[in-house]
Amino acid sequence: MRLIFITFRILIFLLLLMFLVSCTKNENSISGYYFDIKDRKIYEFKSSELLIYDISDSTKTTCKLNIEKNRLNIKNKQGNFRLYFTIEQDSLWLIDNEQLFLKKNEIKLIKYKFSNSLKAKLLFKNYWYGKSFDKESEFWYKFKQEGLSYNSDLYRKDKNKEVYYNSSFDFQEYLYFNKFLIYRIQSHAFFLIDITSDSLKLREVYNFNKVNFSNYISKIDSRIYGTWVNVNSNKRPLTLYDRAKENKFYFGDTIMFTNNKFIRKINSFENYYYQDSLMLGDKKRINDLNKHSKELPIFFELGLDTKFLLFKKPINKVLKIKKLSKDSLVLINDFLGDPRLMKYIRVSPVVP
Repeated sequence: MRLIFITFRILIFLLLLMFLVSCTKNENSISGYYFDIKDRKIYEFKSSELLIYDISDSTKTTCKLNIEKNRLNIKNKQGNFRLYFTIEQDSLWLIDNEQLFLKKNEIKLIKYKFSNSLKAKLLFKNYWYGKSFDKESEFWYKFKQEGLSYNSDLYRKDKNKEVYYNSSFDFQEYLYFNKFLIYRIQSHAFFLIDITSDSLKLREVYNFNKVNFSNYISKIDSRIYGTWVNVNSNKRPLTLYDRAKENKFYFGDTIMFTNNKFIRKINSFENYYYQDSLMLGDKKRINDLNKHSKELPIFFELGLDTKFLLFKKPINKVLKIKKLSKDSLVLINDFLGDPRLMKYIRVSPVVP
């Protein structure tokens, strides 16, 4: 008899434990962040609270929450509401039979793990590497911030092809509710889900597709630094053209790279190819040109793996480095599909 009583007490204890575990499981199983793709709302479930962030109008709704098995008891300023939920892998379905809280019968929410979004400065630290959805192309982004402006350089490599400079574009950063960062890049918008020094995880706002990148350390070839002299047989390949404005810029008979500054030197201004119509309208640059006579400094950046030279105003051009060795530098000046080679040899040691 005593044995039966003890067994009965153990059974009651186990049933009670299972009940508590079940309650905890129900509560914890829906805790976290969810995204409503159709209405672009973020749902944050806590133990006794539900927060709804509306990205479209930047409003936030706070509700009291009580979870009972598969039922949600919600209370806010508008009243009390009862919803039901069901879980399918990473999706949470909310069912509102009375259509009072959701204003519709049901919605589908996608669960995601959100963390570290405010460490956005890591975005500008280095290059980010990824592949296209079909795995046919590889690409590298270099995000940059200058004051309140954001822009990016995009490099691309298609299947069985070499790397080329694809484009440069501006983008915008928006902070919602002091916790959610959204980047608008060209015609797309992305949530910043997580970022570390090694990885970047984004989600598209309009379909919530995953977009992941890995950190890529661009290789710096210090042999680019120093002084180089032109060895082309004529001056024509050294003239850069702006097709849109029909302007031109002569690159220089002798050129020097030091840190982030490019300096060109011209032997004489008598040749037609020396005329710098790209300088027109830029009084500061014209004054600089007059001040330095035949020598003009211009800021530049080394592109991906020292395969590209990115020049700022007044040039605003990208040149590909075809060859870089201890003694030889060959650049590609692509004009209307005609790849002209700009050939230089070193006349001074490497000076970073």
